[in-house]
Amino acid sequence: IDIHAAPGGRVAYINPIFAPAEGAPAITDHNGTPIEPTPLRSLKVRQALSIAINRQAIAERLLLGTGTATGQWLPPGSFSAVPEIGVPAHDPARARALLAEAGFADGFRMTLSTANDRTPYATEVAQAVAQMWTRIGVQTTVDAVPFTIYTQRGSRQQFSAYLGSLNTPSMEAGLLLRNLLMTPDRTTGAGTWNWSRYSNPELDALTRRALSTVDDTAREALLIQAARVALEDVAFIPIYQFQNVWASRMGIRYDARA
Repeated sequence: IDIHAAPGGRVAYINPIFAPAEGAPAITDHNGTPIEPTPLRSLKVRQALSIAINRQAIAERLLLGTGTATGQWLPPGSFSAVPEIGVPAHDPARARALLAEAGFADGFRMTLSTANDRTPYATEVAQAVAQMWTRIGVQTTVDAVPFTIYTQRGSRQQFSAYLGSLNTPSMEAGLLLRNLLMTPDRTTGAGTWNWSRYSNPELDALTRRALSTVDDTAREALLIQAARVALEDVAFIPIYQFQNVWASRMGIRYDARA
């Protein structure tokens, strides 16, 4: 057989919870004393956690080629993908320095949650990330639970941070911006999956403008601008895009696409 593969529209990411609710695993110092507010509100802490992740190693050694390392949520060349953003370099030394600059030179303890029965390798990826974070001083425990429990806890902000994934069938940045990162608003439906309770007025305004703009060129420019805001603020941490994979009898040509 021949194998045909291309990055798809689903991205795996880690979402830090900006406003954890009662019942969320506490983030503590190494003596077990809770740290409030959550250290994940600090941009430098989020930057540290991001560059502590070896995305290429996860894609190549753990996912065995069924995922592609990424620093954003759309495959390269997609409408509104940010052209200059590549895969963040794995830099544990810089990560430790950023933690120190944020006031956490000794690190802290936290829990990373995920569903264990929804997407391939989710538990293994969470365990790998936990090891990488532990190496920079953020001692991380993995909590892998069935998807039904995971969604109940997530929607109630009962996580410290979680590994999740979101599909983008529209193949443009607006869907994820509106559902995962816009400030939750029941009247408009924005922020449906914003479990983290991330809220950025600049991002909200850009996304609203983009989603109401019909002209393709202007719309794409606004979506890219909004995506840059989200990624520079490390509103969430993209890790890899799922590969779409087909098999065919040898000799059949198929140009794989997202």
